[in-house]
Amino acid sequence: MIKLLVSTGVVLLVTYGGFAQTTGKREVAQTPRLYLREDWRLQSSAQIKEKGDVISENKFQPKNWYPATVPSTIVGTLVEDKVYPDPLVDKNLRLIPGCSYPIGANFSHLPMPENSPFRVSWWYRTQFRLPTGYRGLSVTGQLRKGPSSRPDTGQ
Repeated sequence: MIKLLVSTGVVLLVTYGGFAQTTGKREVAQTPRLYLREDWRLQSSAQIKEKGDVISENKFQPKNWYPATVPSTIVGTLVEDKVYPDPLVDKNLRLIPGCSYPIGANFSHLPMPENSPFRVSWWYRTQFRLPTGYRGLSVTGQLRKGPSSRPDTGQ
């Protein structure tokens, strides 16, 4: 019976949608989405003397920055770039600086250790060219789930 109701609901929805169509054609030009997942660079703010206004300029050259993709975490990127070993293997997590909290403790409730490179902010940076089809259009950026270095515990 439930299968019959669901099927009927879909048929009615499609049929009703058909009546809502107008006879005039309205074309809305939709610009395709440009996904910026690749070709990012990542670096600790402790390693960079320049400020954001300089880092954001086209002429800025991110030397010795780590290649990254987004969305990602800082640790995930550093593991991928072989800075740290895979934390899910054996006791490798303990080899990452700042992971000296007691085993079994909820680290998100503890203060960040002094030796942690994650005590400071990190920069994500990329450069890209807008396709010619975007010329003259208003363009907005949207971050979905952004980079994160520590889980959000809601506290």
